[in-house]
This record gives sequence, C-alpha cells and structure tokens, in this order.
Amino acid sequence: MKHEQRAATSRPAHGKIGERLAWLVSNLLSPPIVGLLGAGIVTIHEPQTYVPAGETNRWLLFGVYALTAIVLPTGLVFAMTAIGRIGDVNMNLREERLIPYLFAVLCMAIGSIIMAAASAPRGLFALSSATCLLYVLLTVISLRSKVSAHSAGMGLFSVMGIVTIGGPLLATVPLTVALMWARVHMRRHTWAQTIAGVLLGGASFLVVWLIVAGNERALAALP
Repeated sequence: MKHEQRAATSRPAHGKIGERLAWLVSNLLSPPIVGLLGAGIVTIHEPQTYVPAGETNRWLLFGVYALTAIVLPTGLVFAMTAIGRIGDVNMNLREERLIPYLFAVLCMAIGSIIMAAASAPRGLFALSSATCLLYVLLTVISLRSKVSAHSAGMGLFSVMGIVTIGGPLLATVPLTVALMWARVHMRRHTWAQTIAGVLLGGASFLVVWLIVAGNERALAALP
C-alpha cells in the first residue's frame, strides 16, 4: 500500500520536457483512445461476420462497442472522481479500481452478447470479448496487486492489430514501449506492472481470437 502511494505521488528527478512528453504519450495512448481506435480499425478491416447469417450495420455495432467499452465505463470513472470517491481518473490506488472495473466488465459483457446476437464482424466481436476478459483479469488482480491498465490496453491493441492486419500494425510495438516508459516515468507504475499489463492484454486478445477462429472453422465444416 505504501509502495503504491509513493508510485502514485512521487515525481522522478527529470526535466520538464520529459515530464510533458510522458504526460502526452500517456494521454494519447490512454485506454479509451486506444480502444476506440482499435474498434475503428477492425470495423473497417474485418467485414466477415462472427455467425454467417447476414451482417448488421457494422458502424451501429461499432457504436455499441464505443458505448459499452468506453463511454459508460469512462463516464463512471469521471463521475466517481467528481464526487471524490476516487482521487483522479488514473485510479492510482488499487482499492479505487474495483467498482469501475466491475462496472466495465458488466458493460462489456452486455456489449459482447449484443455483438454475438447481431453477427458482428469477427474482429469487433473478438475485441469486445477480449476487452471484457481483460477487465475480468484486471479486477481479480486488483484485489491483491496492481497492473497497468494503460499497458494492458496497448498490449491488447498491438496483438489485435498484428493478428488481424499484420505488418503495418507492427508500428504499435514501439508505441507500446513508449507508453510503458511514460507510465514508469510518471511514477504511476513500475516496469514490472507495465510489462505484466502488456502481456495480460496481448494474451487476452490472442485467446479470444483463437476461440473465435476455431468456432468459424467448425461452422464452416458443418454440412
């Protein structure tokens, strides 16, 4: 607990340029922005449906993802910050993360159910389900420890991009490293917490993607 408080409030002895750069990187690559960008990419790139029974308007489902995975969970965080239930939107103390994480899991589970029922593009369905899985894991971990949600979101985004699109999204790798540096530089997390976040996010998407792809192959094999 004391270690977490120091990590959240202390400032490293670096110049103002480093501080500003870390703040900029951390905010530009925050989970809401990265999640929205990832959803946009897969909505454009992945026209295939999860269940081959017709395609609902993809952008409507993009809106479902934006609402359930970004707008509602982020809105709760801002509301809790405004009334003083949490210190700031970064939720530096792990005890502050439980309610927002549980609410995020609920919202994303509803979103994933809607995606499946509406034959969403497989990339968008996988992203929604993987994000839900990731926040289940983050919720459990937050009971005893803390992992960087920023790094977890970026890890999920990087693996999603590389798996669904390939080469061009390898550019997310240096961006991920830059984000990890920013979170450590700002004393929000340790290197171990950022590395764990990246691995957790990447693994969450990879597991869900393999399940979705396997299900598609099974459906294709049916007479």
